[in-house]
Amino acid sequence: MTSRPHLSLDGDWLLYLDPNGPQWPDDEIALPTAPPRLARVPAPIQALGDDLREYTGPAWYRREFEAPTEWFAGRVLILHVGAAEYFATVWVNDQPVGAHQGGAAAAMRLGGRHPVPSSSVPSLA
Repeated sequence: MTSRPHLSLDGDWLLYLDPNGPQWPDDEIALPTAPPRLARVPAPIQALGDDLREYTGPAWYRREFEAPTEWFAGRVLILHVGAAEYFATVWVNDQPVGAHQGGAAAAMRLGGRHPVPSSSVPSLA
């Protein structure tokens, strides 16, 4: 049996809190201008600091990583998310490539209507 290639994105991410940000998927979105903090993923946002124990607002996670360019040739990419409550949009290289709404997301199919842009250094937000 051949295993599918995978890349773990566990580890350090930049976390931008956005308490005044979009509340629904159709709202205008922009990366907050406040400086980010370092967040170890996987972990619920409430476990990332005493000041976040009650936080329920929008937040952005951002990370740069390198992916083999052959992954983008006619393939569907799957992003497994431990939890994203209530909605999540995945951006790669400043382009929306997938979304989830309702409950905790377990996996998102990237591509389809929004092809994943080809690049050797994707920036995932």
